[in-house]
Amino acid sequence: MRLTATVALLLLFTAALAENYDYYVLATSWAGTTCLEKRCNAAQGISETFFNIHGLWPSRMSGPMGPFACENIPFSMDVFTPNTLSLMKQFWSGLYGSTEDFHNHEWTKHGSCWANDMNGANPIDDYFRKSIELGLRYNAYNALEKGGVTPGKAYTVSQIVKALTLSYKPGSFGLVCSQKGLKEVRICLDRNYQLTECPASVGKFNCGGNVQFPALPSSF
Repeated sequence: MRLTATVALLLLFTAALAENYDYYVLATSWAGTTCLEKRCNAAQGISETFFNIHGLWPSRMSGPMGPFACENIPFSMDVFTPNTLSLMKQFWSGLYGSTEDFHNHEWTKHGSCWANDMNGANPIDDYFRKSIELGLRYNAYNALEKGGVTPGKAYTVSQIVKALTLSYKPGSFGLVCSQKGLKEVRICLDRNYQLTECPASVGKFNCGGNVQFPALPSSF
């Protein structure tokens, strides 16, 4: 009886979270650019053909940003399975700072608002595994490479957008650039994790002129 009541409460809570947002932003960062801006002392072991995950952000299509910091489930590295930790090292690194602090921030601000549709008993591990699964499914590096955009060169914004549009729906992604080059690809997903049109605040390209796509450092 107690177990049944616990499961019922979890289902009610998940349903309540689900009402708080409309879609997801899958934010992914290119380490080649980040590591020109910062000293990357925590990037050992990352995949060289992957945009490092920044986060999976439950988001609203309109109104105030967020939601943020929904459920008070304290973050701990101890909850992760060995397999998830191995995946995180490759695909969700802190790059230039404490990886644990980075993961704590992403869980507390964004992951705690995710309605766990994996129905697992370990919501933190579930959130990170789901995010990595989506990062691999919508691998921005592969999408760019398919369109002829590879690291070590400069491209126009239209070339980058054209390359990504071969793999993503038009309007389902945005770009973030810095003075050093292409920094992030942000992909919009519906509640079923399928590509969807981004709101204007996300589906924009704050890049101008020729955009560098820096090669990864030879060593970190």
